[in-house]
Amino acid sequence: MPDIEMFAEEVRQQINYAKMLVREERVDEALRLIAEIEEKARPHYDELPASIVYLIPFVRGRAYLQIKQPSLAQAELEAALKLSGSDLEGQARVQNLLGVAFSQQEQPYLALQCHLSSVRAIMEGRVMDFNLRINVYRNLATDYWALNSFSDAINVYKEALHVLKDLNEPQQQADIFWGLALAYKAQGKGRYARLYIARALQVYQSTGSRSAEAAMHINFAEILIEEGQIGNAANSLDQARELLSGTDNHGLLSFLHRYYADIARKEKKLDQALWHCGESMKHAETLLQGAHTPGTHVWVDPVRTYAESLHAAALVQEAMGNSQAADLLFTKALDELGPTTLEEERRSIHLSYVAVLEARGDYERAVDHYKAIMPPST
Repeated sequence: MPDIEMFAEEVRQQINYAKMLVREERVDEALRLIAEIEEKARPHYDELPASIVYLIPFVRGRAYLQIKQPSLAQAELEAALKLSGSDLEGQARVQNLLGVAFSQQEQPYLALQCHLSSVRAIMEGRVMDFNLRINVYRNLATDYWALNSFSDAINVYKEALHVLKDLNEPQQQADIFWGLALAYKAQGKGRYARLYIARALQVYQSTGSRSAEAAMHINFAEILIEEGQIGNAANSLDQARELLSGTDNHGLLSFLHRYYADIARKEKKLDQALWHCGESMKHAETLLQGAHTPGTHVWVDPVRTYAESLHAAALVQEAMGNSQAADLLFTKALDELGPTTLEEERRSIHLSYVAVLEARGDYERAVDHYKAIMPPST
């Protein structure tokens, strides 16, 4: 029988190495190592501390999330929760990641319950790890976002800023500012969105985060387009284009061309708008197929990106008088969003199509699309 304290320390070190492999996206190596650790440790589970034992399925679950296999991750994380014993911080850590697994499976309500459980541990003073606390709050805000509860998301982001106030974590602070900007934009509060975009931009510029800075310029351009400030919007997109030059960030490049297309359409430069739509769709399709470089903290939803590129192309085709082509693109965009939880995006495209149909005088079909976004009657 091994000296249990020495054995526990050996297992901990191997688990830490497996975590490093996961962070470096060497997932196959990590999974092989975790299997070896488990085989050696299983006969001694009753003797090893719960704070070590639960980490074996926990890290395996984390590895599965890294390669977008949330159902496999869920099973491992549920096993980790059972093994965590009285380790309350460990339980909060598992619940946080389990929530991510549910989120990846388009189950935001279950994700919310997990993250609220982690928040309760934080409020009770059971979680000392500041990075975990910030991560929980950000994930909780994402849950509220998915459920279209933007006020709750804003409150959670502000709580995260409170946690960060005594820490020198500019990147995390800027990411929270970004979340606040998007939440306020979703509420139609452009003034507050611009405020937090400016604060995020200032930090991203100081830290050299070019992709994040580009994303903020694109978000700012969207707000400016909605406000009719076309010239300023184009300037903002030009800054984003310069920051993205030479990169393969297909998500941001798709949105960049999507908003260039909007500007060109509004300026009646329809051939130019059509070209930008083609570029937007090309990048969106590449993102959707998973052929993009991982590792950046700027993540863009592939389905939403593709649907928006189709939506932009539909509007351009309608402006060119190609109603049949526009109908096909609108339908395809809505079909792409069909099985997802992107309700706000679906609603936006339905309303856009309603406006197009009403302009054609096709009121019957306009009513059908309007009904599609009405809440069910009780």
